[in-house]
Amino acid sequence: MNLNNYWLKNNIRSKTDITSETENRSYNPLRTLPFEIRMDLTSNYYETGRTSLTQEFFSKTAEKEDIVPLLQKIYYFAVKRDNHMLIWNIMVVLSQIPYTLLGEGAAILALAATRTKYMDVIEMGIRCYENWEDKEACTFLDANSFSEKWLQEYAEEVCAYVREEGVVNVLSEKDYSWKMAVRREYTAGDTGKCGCGYSCS
Repeated sequence: MNLNNYWLKNNIRSKTDITSETENRSYNPLRTLPFEIRMDLTSNYYETGRTSLTQEFFSKTAEKEDIVPLLQKIYYFAVKRDNHMLIWNIMVVLSQIPYTLLGEGAAILALAATRTKYMDVIEMGIRCYENWEDKEACTFLDANSFSEKWLQEYAEEVCAYVREEGVVNVLSEKDYSWKMAVRREYTAGDTGKCGCGYSCS
């Protein structure tokens, strides 16, 4: 069994667990990750434009499971502890995964990054939208404003480019059904009457 499949079968969480877990001061979302990924994510600052082991792991996992809730938990865990390296690394990973595998939760997470005290993280939050080139995602950035002139100009340039050249990534009914079928294969037996892994009715 490969690393992604093992992790998927053993670490799916209900969406309703996110709040209770993050409110628990002793909760560490990094512990849910395989050791190799945890070490890669917390040992070195990632370079933009280079693919990390963690990025490969999350990209493959995103094809079968919604990874945004976990990325959100790791991000807020890092923010609470003022861990600049972990915040940076999460945003680099996020920027390298196609928006079609992420959805609006990722756009909101990138927007949250633009409100940190770290200029490089703010810039990386904007770069997420630039890399995704998705018109729907860019509506979140377009509604934002920045006190730093160069960041405001950068965000405006990104939004202008995406409006002209970007794509509207809407999954067809066939693609969506296929993606959900794959996810159900890995969540069978977990919470949710349909086997989706979440607390659906």
